[in-house]
Amino acid sequence: MTTPPARPTPRQSRAAEADAQAWASITDRKWDPDSYRGVELGPRFVRFKKLRPNTPTPTRGDPQASGLDLSAMAFRYHNGRDVDCDHVVLQPRERILCLTGIAIELPNGFEAQVRGRSGNTLKRGLVVPTGTIDASYRGEIGVLVVNNSLEAQRIEVGVRVGQLVIAPVALPELVEVAELGQTERGANGWGSTGDRSGGL
Repeated sequence: MTTPPARPTPRQSRAAEADAQAWASITDRKWDPDSYRGVELGPRFVRFKKLRPNTPTPTRGDPQASGLDLSAMAFRYHNGRDVDCDHVVLQPRERILCLTGIAIELPNGFEAQVRGRSGNTLKRGLVVPTGTIDASYRGEIGVLVVNNSLEAQRIEVGVRVGQLVIAPVALPELVEVAELGQTERGANGWGSTGDRSGGL
């Protein structure tokens, strides 16, 4: 006999209704961001702000994609010098910070990871080291891009350079102890679980 699904509690129903109302407000093309201030959004929604003209809204390539695309809207070299131009040319092994014109307000208990785009890495050798956006950060999101190829690579304003993945994060407190629990692996590290015959 199939057990019928549990009925939602009044609290769950109110939360679902609030989510639906928030989503309707967000997806309404006539929605005014200023009129929505002060409304608490649940983890299904994240407030964001555009900091530069013509900044595109981060979007997913398809409804089930985990990453929101981030575009380069300005550039900053590792020495802190901003570049006011419509493109940069990265030499081999050179790196640059692509400023996205986007700032976000994450709920407590969440983080955002800045990741690369596999197409850029495979075809052009442009590598994005993973970055972390904490829930307390309110500044502009940047995507660090490294040219790992043997050729100069051009990056233009408006091109998609990375993606933003929002995920829950555990925030445990560390407890110092005299001894740790034992496992079969123990302290064996790099390569200890790989091919014992000499492979990777």
